Amino acid sequence: MVRFQVTPGIKDASISPEKPVKGDKAILVASAHSGYRMSIKAAEYFIDNIGKSGNGMPLKPVDGVFDSQKEDVMAEINTTGINAGEHVIYIHAMERDNRWGTYYPVNFTIVEPSASGIIDNLKTSIYSEWSVIVYLIIVIIVAYFAISGRRL
Repeated sequence: MVRFQVTPGIKDASISPEKPVKGDKAILVASAHSGYRMSIKAAEYFIDNIGKSGNGMPLKPVDGVFDSQKEDVMAEINTTGINAGEHVIYIHAMERDNRWGTYYPVNFTIVEPSASGIIDNLKTSIYSEWSVIVYLIIVIIVAYFAISGRRL
């Protein structure tokens, strides 16, 4: 009897957004496939450097449990500690017999927050605070005239 040694593989992997701003979260999704009559037991990823199998960052099964020949997996990546620039995520999966598959690369780029974006956020925050203050002053003035019986 001839038995084929098929290792699990990753297909259709992507990251969204492809160019996250440093400090934002990015969502990594992939589809893991195992060999005939096998099931996926785990999936993991490494950023830029491939480490020892089993020591990477885990991907979670979308349906909540590793129990199928094909598993859609995902991970939320916090980009705060990753330097700005181009990077590669290496993903691979493991079958129930503890055999890891080959790595699938996904390219992405971390971008620095733009100065204009920071200034726009600051302006929005300041305008928002001032509008609350102005609103409170108007309410106080109206309440004063209503209580004192005076007309505007």
